[in-house]
Amino acid sequence: MKIIYIILIFLSFGCHAESATITKQEIIGEWVTHYGYGAPIQTKTTVNSLVITPEYNVTFKRAFTSGKMQTYRAASNDLKFDDEIFIIPLLKDNKINYKLVLSGWRNGKRKLIFGTLFLYSEGELFNGIPVSFKPKTNK
Repeated sequence: MKIIYIILIFLSFGCHAESATITKQEIIGEWVTHYGYGAPIQTKTTVNSLVITPEYNVTFKRAFTSGKMQTYRAASNDLKFDDEIFIIPLLKDNKINYKLVLSGWRNGKRKLIFGTLFLYSEGELFNGIPVSFKPKTNK
């Protein structure tokens, strides 16, 4: 039994050693909702997508179960980077509607970004929803 514990300990160190925090350059690309472990959080949206260009311009889309689609954009000069934390304010008519606060990890070819989508009404924060994104794959 002790040998099993020893093996598990070494395996956990090996997995941790391969993982690294995602960098500013690695968030560039197309991302789609990732539900992770367990059931997805129940909201009125089915899929969120996030596109970050090499210039760090951002397009964020929320597809609602009703068929309604919301699209928000952020210019590169609006983004804030604090080490491994990425803050993306999403405005509409010069008013903040959402703020994405993200971080992430990579392990080999696998990447995941996660954080909170903060919701605003009339410039005031009123809720936050956990979100996670995986790279969009072309099939």
